Amino acid sequence: MAGGAGRRSARYTTIVRADEDALTQAIIALASQYGRYGYRRIKSLLDEAGWDVGCDRVQRIWRREGVPVANLIRLANSSESGEASVQ
Repeated sequence: MAGGAGRRSARYTTIVRADEDALTQAIIALASQYGRYGYRRIKSLLDEAGWDVGCDRVQRIWRREGVPVANLIRLANSSESGEASVQ
């Protein structure tokens, strides 16, 4: 192959699994229900729901779909007034 592509990449074919769409919908549903959970905890919830899926696959779908994680608002104690303030 003189065209610049390696032999290995020319032989690779993407494997599309039959349950990919259903798994993606399940990940999105759980992520919207549990906004602060990351992909590892969502993977644990999928295990409890009966999905046999690896952490790497969940992370790959997570990144592909661009699932956001809600930001945590931290409260800091103010030394002057004793009240909590939002940073």
